[in-house]
Amino acid sequence: MDNLMDNLTTTEAAVAAGVSLPQVNRVIDDRILPDDWYSTSPTRTVRTDACLLISFYFETADLLTAGTRLQIIRNAVAHDHTWEQWKDPGRYHRLPGISSPKRRIKAYLPSAFAHSVC
Repeated sequence: MDNLMDNLTTTEAAVAAGVSLPQVNRVIDDRILPDDWYSTSPTRTVRTDACLLISFYFETADLLTAGTRLQIIRNAVAHDHTWEQWKDPGRYHRLPGISSPKRRIKAYLPSAFAHSVC
């Protein structure tokens, strides 16, 4: 049963991420997500944890450039967190001297953007 929830159709992902279906398709077509985070055959699907990144990409469009958003997504994917780790990053990964969620966000964002976002 767990395998059924590992991937979502693009329609399900749009609902989960709070974006439109064309936006989910754009993420696939423009390769915003790494190739192993989605599938195009036999139907288009994305990993369930990709919804967080899809939402981030479009919700921060007015705050960050496309290049910066892509860089943040690539950095997040490079750490290969599980959904449990995304939900509670402090439980799994503590940065030395960084205790609050706001400080953790600032630690991952470029300094010029972290100040304006947080």
